[in-house]
Amino acid sequence: KKLDKAGLSLGGKHFKKTPKGFDPSHPNAEYLLYNGLTAAVELPVPPQFASQDLIDLAFEHYAPMLPLHEWLRDHIAL
Repeated sequence: KKLDKAGLSLGGKHFKKTPKGFDPSHPNAEYLLYNGLTAAVELPVPPQFASQDLIDLAFEHYAPMLPLHEWLRDHIAL
Protein backbone atom coordinates (compact mmCIF):
# COMPACT_ATOMS: atom_id res chain seq x y z
CA LYS A 1 0.00 0.00 0.00
CA LYS A 2 2.89 2.37 0.64
CA LEU A 3 3.91 2.07 -3.00
CA ASP A 4 0.40 3.03 -4.10
CA LYS A 5 0.53 6.08 -1.85
CA ALA A 6 3.86 7.04 -3.46
CA GLY A 7 2.16 7.14 -6.87
CA LEU A 8 3.74 3.91 -8.13
CA SER A 9 1.68 1.36 -9.99
CA LEU A 10 2.46 -2.33 -9.52
CA GLY A 11 2.25 -4.97 -12.20
CA GLY A 12 2.66 -8.73 -12.39
CA LYS A 13 0.08 -9.94 -9.85
CA HIS A 14 -0.62 -13.56 -10.64
CA PHE A 15 -1.29 -15.73 -7.58
CA LYS A 16 -4.35 -15.81 -5.34
CA LYS A 17 -2.73 -17.25 -2.20
CA THR A 18 0.48 -16.55 -0.32
CA PRO A 19 3.04 -19.29 -1.11
CA LYS A 20 3.55 -22.06 1.44
CA GLY A 21 6.10 -21.19 4.08
CA PHE A 22 5.24 -17.48 4.18
CA ASP A 23 3.04 -15.80 6.76
CA PRO A 24 -0.11 -14.53 4.96
CA SER A 25 -0.59 -11.88 7.67
CA HIS A 26 2.86 -10.34 7.11
CA PRO A 27 2.63 -6.68 5.99
CA ASN A 28 4.46 -7.54 2.74
CA ALA A 29 2.62 -10.80 2.00
CA GLU A 30 0.61 -9.14 -0.79
CA TYR A 31 3.83 -8.74 -2.81
CA LEU A 32 4.27 -12.53 -2.86
CA LEU A 33 1.21 -12.78 -5.09
CA TYR A 34 3.26 -11.50 -8.02
CA ASN A 35 5.24 -13.78 -10.29
CA GLY A 36 7.08 -10.78 -11.70
CA LEU A 37 6.91 -7.62 -9.62
CA THR A 38 7.23 -4.33 -11.46
CA ALA A 39 6.77 -0.82 -10.14
CA ALA A 40 6.44 2.25 -12.31
CA VAL A 41 5.29 5.83 -12.30
CA GLU A 42 3.91 7.70 -15.30
CA LEU A 43 4.54 11.42 -15.45
CA PRO A 44 4.34 14.03 -18.15
CA VAL A 45 7.80 14.94 -19.44
CA PRO A 46 9.12 17.13 -16.62
CA PRO A 47 11.25 20.23 -17.06
CA GLN A 48 14.03 18.32 -15.26
CA PHE A 49 14.20 15.78 -18.10
CA ALA A 50 17.12 17.47 -19.85
CA SER A 51 19.03 18.41 -16.71
CA GLN A 52 20.94 16.91 -13.80
CA ASP A 53 17.78 17.46 -11.71
CA LEU A 54 16.30 14.35 -13.36
CA ILE A 55 18.31 12.21 -10.93
CA ASP A 56 16.66 13.92 -7.95
CA LEU A 57 13.22 13.52 -9.54
CA ALA A 58 13.80 9.80 -10.15
CA PHE A 59 15.10 9.33 -6.61
CA GLU A 60 12.00 11.04 -5.20
CA HIS A 61 9.72 8.59 -6.99
CA TYR A 62 11.71 5.38 -6.54
CA ALA A 63 13.06 5.81 -2.98
CA PRO A 64 9.79 4.42 -1.54
CA MET A 65 10.64 1.09 -3.20
CA LEU A 66 13.82 0.58 -1.16
CA PRO A 67 12.17 -1.15 1.83
CA LEU A 68 10.41 -3.59 -0.52
CA HIS A 69 13.64 -4.24 -2.41
CA GLU A 70 15.51 -4.91 0.84
CA TRP A 71 12.79 -7.24 2.11
CA LEU A 72 12.75 -9.21 -1.14
CA ARG A 73 16.55 -9.36 -1.21
CA ASP A 74 16.73 -10.66 2.35
CA HIS A 75 13.81 -13.11 2.31
CA ILE A 76 13.26 -14.47 -1.18
CA ALA A 77 15.71 -17.05 -2.52
CA LEU A 78 16.39 -16.81 -6.23
